[in-house]
Amino acid sequence: MERRGLVHRVGVRARGRRNPAAITPAGQAALDAAQTVALATNDLSAFGLDASQSAQLNALLLTVINGAQAAPVVDDSL
Repeated sequence: MERRGLVHRVGVRARGRRNPAAITPAGQAALDAAQTVALATNDLSAFGLDASQSAQLNALLLTVINGAQAAPVVDDSL
């Protein structure tokens, strides 16, 4: 992101410590554009869901994702 001009270093990096950085105006513009797309993608009213139903669907899908990540891997080749 630094090479693309989206962030720049703002302090001295110490070994084993965080790398202080700040967002640039170009980075903020990219973040704003991405947020606009993300919010539009989350609008499910065109599919018949209101905001409450959309939030419920999101919560349920996150539960499925988290459950799938925690589930043991099944090897069907045996």
